Formats: sequence, C-alpha cells, structure tokens
Amino acid sequence: MSRDSSIASENTLNLTDHEVLEEIEVQIDDASVSLTHMLHATSVIAEQVKDLAEKCSANANFLKAWRDLLKDGHRDVTAPGQTRRSSDRPEVLDISEGWARYSGEDSAGAGSCTGHISSQVKEGA
Repeated sequence: MSRDSSIASENTLNLTDHEVLEEIEVQIDDASVSLTHMLHATSVIAEQVKDLAEKCSANANFLKAWRDLLKDGHRDVTAPGQTRRSSDRPEVLDISEGWARYSGEDSAGAGSCTGHISSQVKEGA
C-alpha cells in the first residue's frame, strides 16, 4: 500500500459516514471535470487528424496526377522507333500546355496546371 493511500485510510477512519460520502462526491466531481477536459481535447485532436487526413489524401492525388503526367511525357519523349542524338532535346512546354496534353484539353482552356490538378483532386479523380 502506498503512503498516500495509507494516509487517506487514516483520514477516512476519523471521518463520519456523511463526510466520507462528501469526500467521494468531490473526487467523483473532480474526475468528471478531468474526463470532460480530456474528451474535449480528444475531440479537438480527432478533428485535426481528420483535416490532416483529407490534406494528405489530396496531396497524394495531386502527386499521382503529376506522376502520371510525367510518365506520359517520358513515354512521348522516348517512344520506340525514334532515334535520338545527343543534340536532340525534348520539346519544352508551358505547364498549362503540358496539362492540356495530359488531360486532353486545349491549352487555352487549360488554365494553370495546379488549378486543374487541384480541381481533379477535389472531385476525387
């Protein structure tokens, strides 16, 4: 038995039943307040985790879209049957033009690549 619990036992021996009951009620109230604070903190953390998970999912979709875009561009540059000389350079595109090729849109309607990828991410594509 710990020192604190033995002191508590000695104190309860000197208390009346009514006083013991009041002491227990105070301890229950204190525990209730502590648990309420813990529940609130847990709820706040759960909401933050949910927001972080949504952001991570959106970032993953964004990165997958870029990966696919880069793979398609690499395939276009290294297509079979093409001989490349060291002086050959792949065509350099504006980001919106590259996205237009990837998504099948014309470059005038493509806007910024980030905007399109972000909108795809939001739509869950």
